[in-house]
Amino acid sequence: MADEARHVAFGVLSLQEVYQDMTAQEVRERQEFAFEAGIRMRDRLLQQEVWDRICLLYTSPSPRD
Repeated sequence: MADEARHVAFGVLSLQEVYQDMTAQEVRERQEFAFEAGIRMRDRLLQQEVWDRICLLYTSPSPRD
């Protein structure tokens, strides 16, 4: 994980100047893109379409009391 954290930190520092020069609309487009990418990765990980196809209901684990 330390290696991944280093990659993220490098990306944040590298893109800082780029984002400063962007318009609010350009920043918003990138935020929406990142959000959609996160949703798609989550959906792919949970494989809801597979569960639907084989007629099984997936329920997320409930938090313990």
